[in-house]
Amino acid sequence: MKMSRLVRHCSNFAITFCFIAYCLSCISASQVKNTLGVNESFVLYYGDFLESSNQRFRLTIISPANWTYFLAIQYVYMNQPFNIWAANNYQTPARKQPAYLIMNVDGRLVVDDSFNNLLFVVNGEQSAMISSTTAALLDNGNLVLRAPGGITVWQSFDYPSNTWPQGMRIGIFDLNMRIPRQSILTSLSTFDEPNSTLAVDHSSTKELIVMQDGVVYWRSGIWDGLKFSSLDFFARFGVTFSYFSDANESFFTWNCSTDPYALLWFSTTGNITVISGDFGANRSMAVCDEIDENKSKEQSLGCTNPCGGGDGFREIWGELDVWDGYTYSDQTLAGCKLKCRTNCSCYAYSYITYNQGGWGCKTTRSRKGQLLYSGTQRIFVRDSFDLAGKELNSTPSPGLAPLASPAFAPSPPSVVYPSPGLAPLASPPLAPSPPSVVYPMPSATKKSKKWKVKLSIGVLVTFLGALILLYLFCCLQCKNGDSRGLREFNSAKRLVLRDKRVDDELPFFGFTIIEIATNHFADENLLGQGGFGPVYKGKLHDGQEIAVKRLKHMSGFGMEQFKNEVTVISKLQHRNLVRLLGYCIHREERILIYEFLPNKSLDSIVFDSEKGIVLDWKRRSHIIDGIAQGLLYLHKYSRLKIIHRDLKTSNVLLDNDLNPKISDFGTARIFGDNESRANTKKVVAVTCLLNMP
Repeated sequence: MKMSRLVRHCSNFAITFCFIAYCLSCISASQVKNTLGVNESFVLYYGDFLESSNQRFRLTIISPANWTYFLAIQYVYMNQPFNIWAANNYQTPARKQPAYLIMNVDGRLVVDDSFNNLLFVVNGEQSAMISSTTAALLDNGNLVLRAPGGITVWQSFDYPSNTWPQGMRIGIFDLNMRIPRQSILTSLSTFDEPNSTLAVDHSSTKELIVMQDGVVYWRSGIWDGLKFSSLDFFARFGVTFSYFSDANESFFTWNCSTDPYALLWFSTTGNITVISGDFGANRSMAVCDEIDENKSKEQSLGCTNPCGGGDGFREIWGELDVWDGYTYSDQTLAGCKLKCRTNCSCYAYSYITYNQGGWGCKTTRSRKGQLLYSGTQRIFVRDSFDLAGKELNSTPSPGLAPLASPAFAPSPPSVVYPSPGLAPLASPPLAPSPPSVVYPMPSATKKSKKWKVKLSIGVLVTFLGALILLYLFCCLQCKNGDSRGLREFNSAKRLVLRDKRVDDELPFFGFTIIEIATNHFADENLLGQGGFGPVYKGKLHDGQEIAVKRLKHMSGFGMEQFKNEVTVISKLQHRNLVRLLGYCIHREERILIYEFLPNKSLDSIVFDSEKGIVLDWKRRSHIIDGIAQGLLYLHKYSRLKIIHRDLKTSNVLLDNDLNPKISDFGTARIFGDNESRANTKKVVAVTCLLNMP
């Protein structure tokens, strides 16, 4: 019997490795797919993509935020994709993940879910659909739809996000219509920064402007037929602009003679940066929203400074003595900035919270103030603000560090390149950064092709050799290894499934369902890391939010604890106890599924200097009472008399209304009705300390 298990186990390894090798050979022999014919579909599920023929651009589905999906075009270099364009975001209560991109026979390019339900139409802005339309991703990153005869009826370049690739037109179109169509760049709106727009000036179509809430903060200067006065210095890097105008449209395009794949990126702070590996990664073109003594005058050309005394803000830490008042309007820091920046009488602003759980802004109209102490609060002051007092931890503010937000454009790497007077922008952590290396120019020489073929063969042979060695090693481990871990997991499964009452009362979830709910245990869904394993946020197909505890194989959370967690909590029902929704056992995986509580554990608030302010005495008393009620139920009124044995702040979770719920019953002990004490052979406290992260 033991030998048969050994043979079967090693056979599984052999099948797995052969399958991997076969997939690799298929990938190396596959042809790039960059078009969709009439009524043709393409799978976009689990990271698949449509790819341009030069393999530089991809069309795929991304999900930068939970259950929000975008059809995005990515630029790829050295297998590092970053987003340059995104279609309308998709988000519905059904929370169905996009799966298929379909070019319908009626001319609509649509995205369907796995059940072929329509989620959104990519070319919904198209005035009239034309049957027998085809779709193609071009080598410049433009997604185009073409009617029979090759006429372009829709293209992604007409609907920019926050990146300006070469060949895209920025300007005003359909001038003969009552409402002309504008093609503009829009920066991302984050917690720290309101969005800005880069557009052609309506009053003079020969000038580019950067606006924020209708106020112009930068001008390119009038186009003189060859260049912009504020962007003249970029000619040294091969960047040139072109202008076209007639009775129907006026627009600008640009190109880079040294790098055909260079991009213009419109950052979250409203600054313009050219990104190109060929001449050193990134160079700032317009920097009007920062105070930096190292900034060159060329970078400041075009800044309008509508407030006269200076429009840039710098970040300091401390507290001022001159605040005029507080506005509790639940604004983000971006809202506070916009409120102060558009008011020339405002000289400083900050973001505040207050005891009742609200959020707001505080501002001052005073031209000078004193810094009372340092290191307590972020404050942003104009360059014309007269600051007295010792200033510590003062940092320039080229771009206030944004919170997580959907990102459609690359973030320039935060490195310094040897070019006099040109300082790179800070790197917003919103999207993958382009590699800080020189991009090679496209080459089609025979020598280059032979080198690539040799390299591919060498990599493939090395990888297959490594697979064979790994296979032999695994077989040796199967033969000589200890099967105790496998027996333990099988024992756990039998322990749980043998109890018919548990099987009847508590659902058993399939592992595939848990994978889909957590997006394959994605890092962005990670809620925390406990001693026994990570906890992920998930969402079931019906929209219910769940918390998934994935137990570590070597965490010390053994069979008895797993049995306790499943059998004990399934029989408990109380408003101050966390609810166990189900469990999953799959091979060596042991998973517990709980109700999702958005405020996480009590320790994350009590021991946090900022969040702890929310817990006034009334709420603290409410939490204490709830914990006591839960313990009283466990000790006296539940169907089973239970002692928790591991009650601590990290095992008390809080719901939306800060109601406490006791969790983690892995070390709980069940008592008989007439018992008041019990013995244990384990030292609980030491076990807890050993398993602390």
